[in-house]
Amino acid sequence: MRDILPDLVGLLGGAGARPVVLCRVVATSGSAPRGVGAAMLVTSDGAVMGSVSGGCVEGALVDTARQVLDDG
Repeated sequence: MRDILPDLVGLLGGAGARPVVLCRVVATSGSAPRGVGAAMLVTSDGAVMGSVSGGCVEGALVDTARQVLDDG
């Protein structure tokens, strides 16, 4: 989370403010590429910052985040 915190602050305030979704790992089971607390941001213009897993799981989260942003 600390690695994306400056990006999140910039996205929420000031001249660069825009809608953003914060994705977090809240629990894991078995082996996992990233631990609890890993975070990723997806912005309304399609930018992705940070990582929660990589691969298909992360792709699915990006798709879901974009749907959330589109639905408001």
